Amino acid sequence: IEIGDHITTDGGEDHNVILKIIDSPAVRDDYGLDCFGALMSSSQTGGIIFVSFDEICSPDARLLHRKTSDDHLTAI
Repeated sequence: IEIGDHITTDGGEDHNVILKIIDSPAVRDDYGLDCFGALMSSSQTGGIIFVSFDEICSPDARLLHRKTSDDHLTAI
């Protein structure tokens, strides 16, 4: 996974875009998390959610679209 990837969760109901990958102990600790994962925009909550790497790799989660060089991300 990488920043900008579009992933669906919750049985396809929630469409998310990866905004930040939490893959180092220092960043994980900065966010007060006990596992590694990613911060994503959430279509269901209209905000930002944290999803663990275990959840991202579960059968429920699917990569919908990989960011390309033509895509533009909005800074948060």
